[in-house]
Amino acid sequence: MADRLMLGIDEAGYGPNLGPLCVAASVWRVAEKLAPEQLYAHLDGLVSATPAVGRLAIGDSKQLYRAADGLPRLEVTVLGALSTLDRLPDDWRGIWPVLDPQALPQIDELPWHHGYHEHLPCSLPSPQGDPDASQRPGARESEEVALAASRLKAARQRGVHLVDLAATVLFPRRFNRQLAAGANKADLLLEAVLELVARLLARVPDLPVAVLCDRLGGRKRYLPQVQRQFFERVVCVQREDDALSQYAAWEGGRPLCLRFQVDGEQLLPVALASMTAKYLRELAMRPFNAFWQRHVPGLAPTAGYPVDARRFLTQIEPTLPQLNIPLDTLWRQR
Repeated sequence: MADRLMLGIDEAGYGPNLGPLCVAASVWRVAEKLAPEQLYAHLDGLVSATPAVGRLAIGDSKQLYRAADGLPRLEVTVLGALSTLDRLPDDWRGIWPVLDPQALPQIDELPWHHGYHEHLPCSLPSPQGDPDASQRPGARESEEVALAASRLKAARQRGVHLVDLAATVLFPRRFNRQLAAGANKADLLLEAVLELVARLLARVPDLPVAVLCDRLGGRKRYLPQVQRQFFERVVCVQREDDALSQYAAWEGGRPLCLRFQVDGEQLLPVALASMTAKYLRELAMRPFNAFWQRHVPGLAPTAGYPVDARRFLTQIEPTLPQLNIPLDTLWRQR
């Protein structure tokens, strides 16, 4: 039976002024007869789009994550996915290069990352409720992560095989530099998406590919940017309307279909990408908030979204000159 690849892609952090923009992608090898919309039903009993006993939650991060208690759901699934790929990191610093090789140089230039260390998983409770984080089992010893990995491995027996997970992360300084070079915010996001797609296509099996992406900021037309990214191929418009923008091309010798659709996170490959992007962004905000709370007594943490980001900036701004921190290292201009 012939197989094909489904590459799901999504972002977290497009709207905020603080923290990185994270774009992530998951790649799955599936039987060619399976449509993206059929994967949840096909994996019934193993995964679900919402939390359910005995199933691994792989769903829209906006539905699964809540600031008070949602990080473990993201963390267990993402670390379980990395475990099935034999790329499971031990700590906060280790997760970035396994997903984005260009992340560490950006991380190393930011003062809130200097000396920062945190074991992964970082959100699961310690045994017997011990508050000491050092007593938590590492990712390789975590029963929750091992169970998540086992369910993804069991999916292989049904012909649904996770083959890759990757990300592109733009911290504020890189984000601002690309804007200063002439990109607008919407095109910057689309460029990050298409570059990540190209990066993954270069390292996955030579099979037909369906690229599945949530609609980006409501835009309907993607042809010029898609054609520029895949400039050696002829890209054909198959559909551009309120629900779906779809394009066909050939990548090397294989057919390539790109879909940008409303509510794309309802598709399993996009959902895992959504969770990965959100998890990375939440990990990035942990040292950022901890750093500024050390320097500004009484400062409440922020998620980085515009109204609260302005409050946060107002409170830390007097400290920036004292610490010799340029504004563009933390504040995204758009």
